[in-house]
Amino acid sequence: EEFVDVNPGTGRSSLSEGSAVSFVPMTAVEEKANHAEYKIKNYRDVKTGFTIFKKNDLLRAKITPCMQNGKSFLASDMPTDIGFASTEFHVLRQKSAQIYMPYLWVILSEDHILEAAQGMFSGSAGQQRVPDTFLKRFPMVLPPVEAQRELADEVFVALKQANQIREEAEKEWTAAKARFEKELLEG
Repeated sequence: EEFVDVNPGTGRSSLSEGSAVSFVPMTAVEEKANHAEYKIKNYRDVKTGFTIFKKNDLLRAKITPCMQNGKSFLASDMPTDIGFASTEFHVLRQKSAQIYMPYLWVILSEDHILEAAQGMFSGSAGQQRVPDTFLKRFPMVLPPVEAQRELADEVFVALKQANQIREEAEKEWTAAKARFEKELLEG
């Protein structure tokens, strides 16, 4: 709690019914990749029943199995200043210059942290959630911001490279499959 606000309030006074906002359903968030696909919606269509957040906030899934799978993202590349997402996300907003939010994303994405969060689940078997107290009371000893930045940026460069390799592999797979189907049908 000394570095981030967990599930902070977000003002809506700047929004009108027709304001364009970003929208992120849970299905649009990749696992352990810090990637979300944003859709643009009118405020009137998402103003109730969703979690509101701001650009640069960190969103973490709180419900099983999305939480264990590492569904989370930093809204740093969000196309609008205000966004709405599934109610099954916790929102973390920077409140101290002592923390670099990408570093926090890396820390909270570690397998042993995800396992520890599972130990805090509440709710019925099919609808278990990590309470916000897990994040509010999460003990952290932070290195200097410069060290956080260096470590996190290295991870983010590797994530970007891994995503590029994955995209190239998918293109090669699609092309190989198309060649196979063509040969099969023509042969």
